[in-house]
Amino acid sequence: MQLIIQPSFGNPAAKRHWRETLDTKVVIASPPYVDELSGGELHDILELHPTGSANFWGATANQDKHMATVRRGDVVLFTGENHIRGIGEVGYSFHNAEFANCLWEPDPIKGPYLNVYSLLSFRPVLIPYQELRDALGKPDSRDNFMGLRIIHDERVDAVFDSLGITTQTADRAETERLLETAQELARDLGRNDLLPVEASHTSETSYQQAEREIVVS
Repeated sequence: MQLIIQPSFGNPAAKRHWRETLDTKVVIASPPYVDELSGGELHDILELHPTGSANFWGATANQDKHMATVRRGDVVLFTGENHIRGIGEVGYSFHNAEFANCLWEPDPIKGPYLNVYSLLSFRPVLIPYQELRDALGKPDSRDNFMGLRIIHDERVDAVFDSLGITTQTADRAETERLLETAQELARDLGRNDLLPVEASHTSETSYQQAEREIVVS
């Protein structure tokens, strides 16, 4: 899982894009958006966003190399004016200039924001840069996070812990792991006739993780 630091609130164009696709969800299956999606793209987006609407963000072609690494479950910190302004989780990431042009007016120099991604979740926040600097191990830095950057080392966990970030994708993976463990236990109980009372009468268990109770039936 990667951490994407995305400048998104520092100039009038970015603020306009914020209003267009972060303050407001896009109704994916309505014109003109649906007209610019291939059948596969529409299917994959709606599979992740069954309500038919989602928040979106994008980057221009000069960020192709970075954006090619973006995957579902990556976390985005939307930054601007000395604060983290929003936290999102990447859903569907794809390359589509025509769809991007329906969302945002192209940059007059850099062109369309054709590296598009939806957000599985998004919440506005207002967190001073210093908290992010501290989490990244640069407490005395004057780094104002001016350019797009992608972090994929041990600092990701440090930022998640510091800012209290959890993701749907990580929770889903943990649930699947627990289900596999439960299935293995059930097979063992069936083979060895162990713990007959619990095997007959216990239908769920729970454990604590990151101050959240996870219940597994």
